[in-house]
Amino acid sequence: IAGLAGYDFVVIDMEHGHGSISDALPCLHALAASQTAAILRVPETTAAWAKKALDLGPQGIMFPMIES
Repeated sequence: IAGLAGYDFVVIDMEHGHGSISDALPCLHALAASQTAAILRVPETTAAWAKKALDLGPQGIMFPMIES
């Protein structure tokens, strides 16, 4: 629904709540079909989460708790 609403991008938030990689993938597929950019917000600022997120192929990644 968000992909068809005309937004420039949608943030898929994996930091808050119980969402996981397996939950984010269908959201990314749906957004790809609607030509809406997907930004994946990872739960931790670690290389492991960055690599997992990049493997899914979003147009961007948002990291939590960046202070500088």
